[in-house]
Amino acid sequence: MSLNSFKPVTVVNQTILEEPFGTSIQEILFKLPRGVYSVARTVTTNSIVLFDSHVDRLRKSDKKIFGSLSELVSDRNYFKELLVNNIQIAFRKLLETNEEEKIQKKSVLIFISDTSTFSKQQKSTLNNTFLSERLLVLVHVYPMMKVSNSVKTQIYGQARKQPNIKDTKWVKDRKKYLDESILDEGEILLTNDNKEITEGATSNFFVIMNSKVYTAKEDVILCGIMRKLTINVCKKIGLEVIFENPRIETIDLWEEAFLTSSSRNAVPVSNILYENEEGELKKKIFTSHKITKKIQANLLKQMEIESDIIDL
Repeated sequence: MSLNSFKPVTVVNQTILEEPFGTSIQEILFKLPRGVYSVARTVTTNSIVLFDSHVDRLRKSDKKIFGSLSELVSDRNYFKELLVNNIQIAFRKLLETNEEEKIQKKSVLIFISDTSTFSKQQKSTLNNTFLSERLLVLVHVYPMMKVSNSVKTQIYGQARKQPNIKDTKWVKDRKKYLDESILDEGEILLTNDNKEITEGATSNFFVIMNSKVYTAKEDVILCGIMRKLTINVCKKIGLEVIFENPRIETIDLWEEAFLTSSSRNAVPVSNILYENEEGELKKKIFTSHKITKKIQANLLKQMEIESDIIDL
């Protein structure tokens, strides 16, 4: 269920598609060849939270996957302008067909890839018009989903091998865990060989223990944009942040837990399903979300402060 209802808009290399490329991020990324992506959110009609951070993450991920493509994004100002041009087209289209108050809060998928790496089959999914340029830029703007007050989780799945890259390959790899999970809906939590939780399949994970905030070390996860903002907010309101992978063996000491992502903001974890040392399925239930809600409230305020305007 979305906060507002409007027809999504897909723009590819500054051309509006007659029909959106898909109805969900997962569907879109499954159709596309391998590339890098980032999902941003707006707080007003034309302001994107920490847009510059999304630009930098796309460039960083691009360089790690397509070393040869880095020359096309090496000029940061040019690359940013290219992204802005595509986003402007999408936003203007939405303004033409919708009342402004209906499109203030929305999600923005930004995808880039190197067309020279596409196979014949991959090229067939895209109009040849878009393949004349080596750098493919796709922007998909869609209604922001309504997030529940809390989320159920299950510890299931191995930590990623290349966690610090926002790679579409992971979208396909994580489907296995999502399909095998016993959760009808919720989030999968990934662990390393030391039985430490690193992150969620689509989010970053935080634990509150002894009134301190614990979250994984940066080198073993994909550091989400919202995670960065959350850490700054925690410090601002006087919470100590400890960069240490939460260990499952200490789960009984956890007072609260929450997830962060561009779509979720910061959302409390209601419970965690996990296996104990004997292989028995256990459930950790959180009855208090007091600190998490304080973080939530301050995060919303900070998002408005740290938003970048896209001129229309």
